[in-house]
Amino acid sequence: MDTEGYDDLMGPPARDINHEASLPKLTLAQVKAISKTCHLALSSMPLYQVPALLREALSNHVSDQQALRSLNKYQELLRILKKLLDDDVDEPTFPCTLWSFQAEARTWVEAERMLFSVVGIIMTDFWGLFKRHSFVQDHERTFWVEYIVPIFKHFSIINKEVLFSWCESVVSSHTHSQAIPGVWSNLSEKLFSDGVARTSGAEVIIMESSGSYSRENVEHSLGDTSKLVTLMTNSLRSEILRYQNASISTIANLAVFGVQCICDKITLMKTSLFDANKWQVVELRSATIPVTWDSKVDLLQVFELLATLQQEYDHRKDVLRKLRREMNNFDQVEAKDTVRSKFSNSNLLCNVNL
Repeated sequence: MDTEGYDDLMGPPARDINHEASLPKLTLAQVKAISKTCHLALSSMPLYQVPALLREALSNHVSDQQALRSLNKYQELLRILKKLLDDDVDEPTFPCTLWSFQAEARTWVEAERMLFSVVGIIMTDFWGLFKRHSFVQDHERTFWVEYIVPIFKHFSIINKEVLFSWCESVVSSHTHSQAIPGVWSNLSEKLFSDGVARTSGAEVIIMESSGSYSRENVEHSLGDTSKLVTLMTNSLRSEILRYQNASISTIANLAVFGVQCICDKITLMKTSLFDANKWQVVELRSATIPVTWDSKVDLLQVFELLATLQQEYDHRKDVLRKLRREMNNFDQVEAKDTVRSKFSNSNLLCNVNL
């Protein structure tokens, strides 16, 4: 066990009872190193390591997940989901039952209607997977490709501008973050991710598969959580540098997202600015991926995660519209309130190698 940094962090590791397995995780030493430039709020961390403001946010997200807060904004869809995921639903005729609601869904508002299409396709795919007796459980890519990729690739049904790359896609913003002005052609470390969602040149969702379904490789999980923090903050840094004449208040609402899969669980994280000297990474939702018909009710938490991601992405689009207006002086910003001014005495946006 890695015990480095216990004294500096004012306490021992969390007891096992305080955290759930298969969630993003970091050692105390990793937290100490990352905390120089980034505050973290992950449910696997001892609470004394989480700043008070983010501790409250993390607690609220846990409560919101339990209450299905995001799905509750789609009342008609949630009503149908509860019918479809009940124990008395007939398995052989499930697809027919599911798509019989499509006529009703056509009468809904567009956002809810489109989300029904995404949910319907995902549930149909999972119904097919449930028909099997088993699957290869000791190979990392198998579970990722068969169960996780289908959940997120249909995100583009609603968000047609989003393009996904899967399995070892180079994260360009990390490479660009290492370019040294005046040198430019310096050799850079390349990092790859198991999934990257891009739009208008920005890498907005970065995903990691941390091992096989059957057993967690803790070292792999630790490395991928740390890697995601690095990639998310570098992606956000790259975007912020495009909007230096926009207001700091608007840029503070810009976010990049990460997804980590560990065994049978996926976790959604959000990265944004904490202040001019630090980033913040906050866990938003987690969900267990069902692999049998009897566990299909777990799809509710999967769809709660997706609904949360959709609402966060919609907010992100609103933020970008505001940033473009400010950059073009359509909405005026005083010089003292710009990103350029607020970061004049900060190294947070500087090249990571400097």
